Amino acid sequence: MSVKPGQSDDALALMDVQPPSPAAMLQAAIEKGADVESLEKLVGLYERMENRRAASEFTAAMLEFQKGCPPISRNRKASFLTRGGGNFNYDYADLPHICRIVNPLLHPLGLSYKWDSSVSDDGGRLKVTCTLSHVAGHSLTAAFEAPIDKGTGTSGAQDYAKVQTYGQRQSLVQVLGIFTADEDTDAAPGVTITADQAATLDQLIEESRTNVARFLKTYGVEKLADLPAPNYAGAVASLNAKIAAQR
Repeated sequence: MSVKPGQSDDALALMDVQPPSPAAMLQAAIEKGADVESLEKLVGLYERMENRRAASEFTAAMLEFQKGCPPISRNRKASFLTRGGGNFNYDYADLPHICRIVNPLLHPLGLSYKWDSSVSDDGGRLKVTCTLSHVAGHSLTAAFEAPIDKGTGTSGAQDYAKVQTYGQRQSLVQVLGIFTADEDTDAAPGVTITADQAATLDQLIEESRTNVARFLKTYGVEKLADLPAPNYAGAVASLNAKIAAQR
């Protein structure tokens, strides 16, 4: 540090002194035999600062991950009959494909994820929650819930596994803040869906009994017309799959 005119060495020394950390303050208080109330206040201060530090490190890690994560291509095809008797086909990225892409990016940044599942009291719905955690201690969760409907020629265990896998995929994509897309069909940045596409989504939301506010929050928009065009196919596929699962 350079010395300014009229500035003494003592003044510079004072400027270089760093305030003690909460951990150091706590240790000093213990050594001095501080009372319980004072120790509790210091412990609370220490925990708040540690939580703030952990949240900051988590955010920094997520920024690095999202900066480096490419759009995830859809590697599977699905088809089912709609309520109107038509045939709906769509492409999607399956869970192993997503994991193979995101895991090598997440783990070096100290990020990992896990799932927990719970069945409703009546046994008719399954809720899958994905928890994304950082080594510093901060975590974030996202949940997906869907009915467990009996499929044609399938066992109860197969019906459960189908909804669980779908819930794991949807909750993981949501908690990571990523999207799946075909690289050669992505719309240009900033392009939103058309009025007809918004009307289609509105109808599907109603048919699938989806909470509109929650749907908009998932995609980070205030109204359907603001949905980015690259997200349209995925949104349609998700809503149609939910309709199919409710049969």
